[in-house]
Amino acid sequence: MSQAKIAIEHLASEWEAERSKDSNLDNAWKNCIQMVYQGSIRTLEACSELIIRMDWTSGLSSWIHCSEDNKLTMAPHIQPEERCLFAYVLMFCHHRCLSDDTYSWIHLWNEELDWSNISVVAGSVPLLETIPEWLLESLIMGLMDEVSIIPKTLALVDRGGVENAFAICKYPVSQILIETLFGDNPSECIGVMHPLESISWIDAITLCNKLSDLFDLPPAYDLSTPNEPTLVQDPKGYRLPTVDEWMLAASLRGNPIWRFSGSDDLWAVGVYDSNASDQIGRLQPNRLGIFDMCGNVWEWCWDHDDIYAERKGGSWM
Repeated sequence: MSQAKIAIEHLASEWEAERSKDSNLDNAWKNCIQMVYQGSIRTLEACSELIIRMDWTSGLSSWIHCSEDNKLTMAPHIQPEERCLFAYVLMFCHHRCLSDDTYSWIHLWNEELDWSNISVVAGSVPLLETIPEWLLESLIMGLMDEVSIIPKTLALVDRGGVENAFAICKYPVSQILIETLFGDNPSECIGVMHPLESISWIDAITLCNKLSDLFDLPPAYDLSTPNEPTLVQDPKGYRLPTVDEWMLAASLRGNPIWRFSGSDDLWAVGVYDSNASDQIGRLQPNRLGIFDMCGNVWEWCWDHDDIYAERKGGSWM
């Protein structure tokens, strides 16, 4: 078990013990949580300021779960529909602690901890019309986060599918990511944390090359012939997954254990039968930690031309 994980769990245990012995602290903390439930940006930031001023940052440790590899997620006892509110307070306190002289456990363990997932959840507060500057950098890095390399399986290789291990982004490409990096957003269901949509297959491939160029990676596609992209040999840059790769990522290394990607309940993992798309990353991920594989928006896959290119995953419609 990692030292950071041990320390955070010990801190959370100490905090709960301190609350149980001090009724005034317990009542004050409950009032603080009620501020979170109000859900407005003003009360969320006021709650954060109170936590910093009263030196209650130890209480924040009870809101998170730390994995063995020091990746942070919201604690299971916080209801899914409320996690974005608690995550916003966490990230605001994180920002204030690091920008002020106030010393806390966040200073001690910040370099060891991966806050990327919590930053994405924090960005999904429904009331956010724009992402605040203090959250933007960590949010963008979180949105680019990838799952661990997925090993090939003999079954798929025998079918001529996945030839090599690969990495895949945890989240659909979001509108805030494209707006921030390229200043453009062709989507029709507008929302900063909604997935990018309303783009063609060739537009998606062009976007992959733009991302590769931005992050100093060699482009995965040769676009020298208009509307007839070809995948380069041994691509290193961003690209669309093949259908087999998408299925492998959705079904946990070719061993499906649920009807949908991450659950037998589609409502738990997918936005569907709705009036519009929704914020990414608000539902539960599959076992690999990939979000929105079933529902929200269709996802383009790679084939040699757009006539045969497939979409996977379903959509909000």
